[in-house]
Amino acid sequence: MDEAQIESIVDELKYFVDINTDGKTDKEIILEHFDEVIEYCDRYLVAEFLVKEAVYDPYYEEYISKNFSRLVSLIPAYDLYKFLGTLTEFSPSVIIENINEIISDENIENFWNIFASVKGRNEDIDRLLNEKLRDGNNYFEKALIFQYLEKQRIENSRGAVVPDFKQNVSTKEKDIYAKTLNYIIRETLDETHTDYTDIRYLDEGVFSQVYQIGDKVLKIGSELHKYRIPNHRRLLQPLIRANYTLEDGKVFSSFQLFPLGNTYFSSEEKTDDKLYEVYKDCRKDGIILLDIKWKNLCKLLSDNVTTWKGKRVKISPDSVGLEGEAKGSPLKSGNIVYDDLDLIYRENDPDIPWVKMSDECKKLEQRYQNELREIQIKSNGMHGKHSGIDMDDGDDRR
Repeated sequence: MDEAQIESIVDELKYFVDINTDGKTDKEIILEHFDEVIEYCDRYLVAEFLVKEAVYDPYYEEYISKNFSRLVSLIPAYDLYKFLGTLTEFSPSVIIENINEIISDENIENFWNIFASVKGRNEDIDRLLNEKLRDGNNYFEKALIFQYLEKQRIENSRGAVVPDFKQNVSTKEKDIYAKTLNYIIRETLDETHTDYTDIRYLDEGVFSQVYQIGDKVLKIGSELHKYRIPNHRRLLQPLIRANYTLEDGKVFSSFQLFPLGNTYFSSEEKTDDKLYEVYKDCRKDGIILLDIKWKNLCKLLSDNVTTWKGKRVKISPDSVGLEGEAKGSPLKSGNIVYDDLDLIYRENDPDIPWVKMSDECKKLEQRYQNELREIQIKSNGMHGKHSGIDMDDGDDRR
């Protein structure tokens, strides 16, 4: 931040407040009148001053510590990581003194940004964070749910009514859901020999947010559009997959737990033929991956079976919404599988929402139908007759 910007803060302050500037630097004036600076001066300049100047200056440490929550609320999300990360490294005592502020209901809306900014940088801070998050108040779980639902309220494209986690759900139901999620997370932390500060935020979509816990992946999302789906060895086998319902029977959210897969594909790997291989493997068994795309695929890091504490465990397919056992032997490490277990249908399902078919699925289905036609023409000369789904423009089922 240049001197002209700092000077402009002081000039703006002078317009509102009668101050004595004799023999004082601009930084000293700002510190002396920081409460007024926050109230009267340009919010973005103040935030920039905090991020680029105050955080590095020991003279501001006490003020930042005493006004932690207030100052954090001033800083845009894109600058918060730098501000808190710098504090953690250069003034860890500020973070330690404000651990209760970080893990508080007042900061629940901004919890993940704050948490991600300070974790993994200081052993003492990590230890305190983990102790606080394991104290039985389920704060971490409530924060993750709140974060997802706030985003969902804005970006929900299904038109469904999503309850506001703070206002429209009873305290009892909040506690029950948070306890359920806490049980899943705590068991997974113990199984993977990790702790809360090891949890990584991986990705988000319109319908879910994804977190890595050791060698497992937790997805928190909206109601699974298609809960009961056909099983197949090309589907990443889940440990947990469930819709969570409220007392009135309405689905509040879903949560899923999977083995961690490798989602990186090189340009050489991301070919149409590779994508078609996955699609065709399911399609020839009468299964349509309606939302197939590279983003919904991963490479197995181990055999496609469910394991817990290093041992293979038997998960009832029905308990995770899968219809029957997957046919054939499990795919081995390195194979590509489909990891978005929603919008998966049998070809004769009368309720397939064709409008949700991805562009990739349209192309792959057309390729599949063309192959069927060629096979039938070669085998019996039956021009135009085939089984399956007609993807021609005249098909009114799309």
